[in-house]
Amino acid sequence: MLALSCTSRYFLYREPININRSFYSLAAILNEQMDQNPLNGDKFMFLNRRRNQVKLLQW
Repeated sequence: MLALSCTSRYFLYREPININRSFYSLAAILNEQMDQNPLNGDKFMFLNRRRNQVKLLQW
C-alpha cells in the first residue's frame, strides 16, 4: 500500500509511456531524461497515452 506523506517528493513524467515497460526501463528514463536518482526515496508517476492508467515507481 502506498501512503502519501508530506516528507516525500512526487514527480510526474509528462510524456506518455507504454505502461507495460519494466521498472528498470522507467528508472533509466529517470536517470537519462530527468536527471533524478530513483534510489533516493522519491515517488515518480508515469501515465499512459490515454491518461487513464498510472504507474508509480518508488525504490
